[in-house]
Amino acid sequence: MNNTLRNWLFFAGLQVLLCIAVFGSALWGARILAPVDIAPALFPAYRFVDALSDNIPDNHYVIDQLTYDLPLQTLVYESYRRGEIPWWDPYTYAGRPLLADAHINGTDPIRIFAYLIFPFVAAYNWNLVLHFVAAGAGMFALLGYFRF
Repeated sequence: MNNTLRNWLFFAGLQVLLCIAVFGSALWGARILAPVDIAPALFPAYRFVDALSDNIPDNHYVIDQLTYDLPLQTLVYESYRRGEIPWWDPYTYAGRPLLADAHINGTDPIRIFAYLIFPFVAAYNWNLVLHFVAAGAGMFALLGYFRF
């Protein structure tokens, strides 16, 4: 076995272990990789999400993921599941494109694949996991290219 293949196999094994350690039960859809505990802790109207919330969320620094990212990703997901192209969101910021937006990115191949294959929670999670793996593989390949 040549050195390059051995390095890639080592990287793949390490990537699997890291994904299990970082993402845990989100890999099989037991939880969503979004801070949904923020809603019942900070907004009384969402107390129904977790009636036993102690008003202190686990992580309150990523509230944008709950109030901004999750609703727009739900819109993109539902559009693809209905067989529609998510061109435009008329409800956010007086309208905005969904296909051309750098963050929402309705044309991302990993996102489209996950959204067409999985139910929403698994699709949202695997979209994040697969981007993590792809970014890691890209960096590993770049380091290999520079013989580092």
